[in-house]
Amino acid sequence: MPTKLRIATFNLMNLDDRSDRLPRLEERIPVLRPQLVRLDADILCLQEVCGQRERGGNLRLDAMNRLLECTPYESYKRVTTVEGNSGHVFEHHNLVILSRYDIVEHHQYMHEYAPSPRYQKVTALPEEREAREISW
Repeated sequence: MPTKLRIATFNLMNLDDRSDRLPRLEERIPVLRPQLVRLDADILCLQEVCGQRERGGNLRLDAMNRLLECTPYESYKRVTTVEGNSGHVFEHHNLVILSRYDIVEHHQYMHEYAPSPRYQKVTALPEEREAREISW
């Protein structure tokens, strides 16, 4: 008999605890938390998780940790996008994978197999003359 595996993805739309970001985290948590719990996912992929700066200057995912408090996901294993080989999360738009099961291996690919996208404003005045590389 096959084992069922529930995989879900959820875009948290710039989840952050900054006081100038509206709606504030304290308002978002009561709305978001029940939605995540209802997913009942074995593997939950989160998008647009912002990092918060700690005293040493490194970034942590404190807003996400607060959101996940008192949910099954609080104890899930996790991997996140990191900046190069630093092991530190990005300030904006981190991707996070939460898993009920052990994560035995993971990899992050950032433009290793395809060139970075390029962007050029063609309707702006003045028009940009050259496309510029976009990186994240």
